[in-house]
Amino acid sequence: MRILAVKLRKDDIGLDDFAFVVRFQRIIKDNGMNEAQLESIISDFLAYCFKNNIELDRLIYTTYNAFALAEKAGIRAHDIPEYIDKGRKTIDELQLQRQEIITQRQAIFEEINNQQRKLSEYRKNGPLIKQIKELRLAMKGMSERLKNSQEDAEAWRRKVGHLYTEKASDQERIKELEEKLESLNEKVL
Repeated sequence: MRILAVKLRKDDIGLDDFAFVVRFQRIIKDNGMNEAQLESIISDFLAYCFKNNIELDRLIYTTYNAFALAEKAGIRAHDIPEYIDKGRKTIDELQLQRQEIITQRQAIFEEINNQQRKLSEYRKNGPLIKQIKELRLAMKGMSERLKNSQEDAEAWRRKVGHLYTEKASDQERIKELEEKLESLNEKVL
């Protein structure tokens, strides 16, 4: 122990730092890891920090927050990527639905505008439409009167035709009588 204390003092390592290393080694051993695996993880963290221009403590803080969010969401930390992918898919689906709703809404507004234009035209042309309806009614009445007039004219034609027929028969009789009269006159003379 004395040798260890001298060595620590010589390497300027405090007792707190040494206790941390001992605890850290115990954690590694308890979790079935070795120093090479731990060095690999630390190297990967440092490389990530370098590539993305962030400090290691910021990365550790972000990792801690990721674990806290996973716990808050009720998922395991290693399921976070899958959870994020599902979230992105949900967002994409919702955006598609939103776009469909916007498209439907635009179509509805266009239909409303068309109906409003038609209504405006109707209001402008309302008197004309009313006149057209009145003219149609008048034409219907005139059509009925014309039909009645045609029926009356036909009835008169039949009567006149009958009279012509009667007159023609009367004229033929008169002619016959005149011929008889002439023949009688010739006999008498």
